Amino acid sequence: MKYDFTYMDFIESMFRQLGYSNPKDGFEVQQIALYDTDEDSLTERERFIMILTTIKYELEHDMLTPELKDELDLYYEEVHEGKFDGKLDEDEEEKVLSDLDEFYNKVFGKQ
Repeated sequence: MKYDFTYMDFIESMFRQLGYSNPKDGFEVQQIALYDTDEDSLTERERFIMILTTIKYELEHDMLTPELKDELDLYYEEVHEGKFDGKLDEDEEEKVLSDLDEFYNKVFGKQ
């Protein structure tokens, strides 16, 4: 299955879905947001967008799980090593990178 969405589209869609569901913790957020996702069929970009959006929701609701904290650290490192160069859509790249840096700084206390 190929997912056709931008980062901002996915944020809007997921936050709407999670708003209806009212999850109680980060594990529930992940079950709702990622439950029917076949990770083997996702591109790296699609998986990154889905995980970053889930991290955004969990941070905004003070329920970041250790698993997504690890994912955040991994993606931060990979992005800054150039692994995603040219893989993000031009219209979303600036926002994705800005959010990634913001979330990383918030979680790991780096400026």
